[in-house]
Amino acid sequence: MSDDKVYLSYCPRLASSLSLHPLEIEGKPYFHITDLRHIASSPLIVPQPLMGVLSRFDGLHSLEEILKEFFPYGLEERVLFQLFVDLERMMFLETASREQRWNALKLEYRQSAERPVSHAGAVYPESEGELASFLDNLRKRSKEVVVQSQDWESRLTDNGSYGLDVAAKFPSRGGSPHRGFAPQTEVGTVRGVISPHIDYRRGYASYGVVSEMLRKLPSPDLILLVGTCHSAMDGFAVLSDKDYLFPGGNLSGRIVREYNFPEWVFAEEILHAKEHSLELQLPLIGDAWNSQPCICPLLVGSLHESIFEKTEPASSHPFYDWVKLLAEFIDGLENSGVNLFLYLGVDLAHMGRHFGDTQSLQPKDRKFIAEEDLEFLQLVLHGSASEVFKHVARDGDRRRICGFSSLYFMKKVFEQRGCQFGGDILDYRQSYDAGEDCLVTFAASSLSW
Repeated sequence: MSDDKVYLSYCPRLASSLSLHPLEIEGKPYFHITDLRHIASSPLIVPQPLMGVLSRFDGLHSLEEILKEFFPYGLEERVLFQLFVDLERMMFLETASREQRWNALKLEYRQSAERPVSHAGAVYPESEGELASFLDNLRKRSKEVVVQSQDWESRLTDNGSYGLDVAAKFPSRGGSPHRGFAPQTEVGTVRGVISPHIDYRRGYASYGVVSEMLRKLPSPDLILLVGTCHSAMDGFAVLSDKDYLFPGGNLSGRIVREYNFPEWVFAEEILHAKEHSLELQLPLIGDAWNSQPCICPLLVGSLHESIFEKTEPASSHPFYDWVKLLAEFIDGLENSGVNLFLYLGVDLAHMGRHFGDTQSLQPKDRKFIAEEDLEFLQLVLHGSASEVFKHVARDGDRRRICGFSSLYFMKKVFEQRGCQFGGDILDYRQSYDAGEDCLVTFAASSLSW
């Protein structure tokens, strides 16, 4: 520790890309902190009582002020100093060295030709043969899931994944995955899909529905693969022109590379490297179509400020640069005869104490969430972009819909083109862990236009 204590005048600021999750070790509460940008390669475990101290690492409070505030509660200078040193060394603080490291990582990834698999081995098998068996079993288990609409309320206290019979819920539009395609969904009209991006363990039923549908469709020329970016993003969205690898093959980025996209669309391409919302779709695509289609992978960020203000993004927002750019891209593809398939990897609600809610979820809450989710999906499939936005903004995104920005964005893109996409809800699920009070909802839908 420095004798002159000059360090005490420093105002440390935590990196904006950190993710915090509570955990318990030997009966004591801690927080597990990770860096979503993976600049800090190792996680940090901090005792819960120190989180008040960390909340002052905001760039506005000096270490001296922090020490003065928390000294009456037992904070010692040596503890504060060690915390500061550890955070800086592990690159959890916004510093010049962290920025340099981030820029170097972005350049290195931009210059690479491929996007390697990131979650194989942990979420799905690494070998081609084992993956094929894994997907066969996933589809089999999906078909075996039979949940009737009248069973819904009786199952709301259960752990695990369960769903509604959407054919009974929407007899004119929806369909049950156990009865094949929905009444409105003929194989020849399907031009896209909404799929979950939750892990396969919880999402197998909806993934199985998507997999069965893809296998009945001919391979497209290009898949526009759109998903939620779970890392902190400076812009609104980011494209990649890399070949995406999966066990046993790859999906080429050739069409994206040949199109005259401005370089700024790839500015944060490194965010694709670890993102699961797109990667978890690749095994299903590879199983159905091998390496035949090209891919246009797009990650979409958040619109939290617009939701908070309950106002759609202004025309000057970078959001609209992306809307116009992608609409022109799709128009050009379709005018040149390219068979495009729109693939959205999105989840829906994230609720419960696990996600910061103060009250545990009750059966009536989960029933209400289901009704709200299905209303939202109907607006996505049959409403306007503004209606989708208003649905989420009316309660400030109370349900934390992970796929909202991606879905709203693509609605806007199609409206820019002068058309709408429609579709059918094929499956809806809620995965609930009562011990963690953790609820995640998701669905499978067909898309057409």
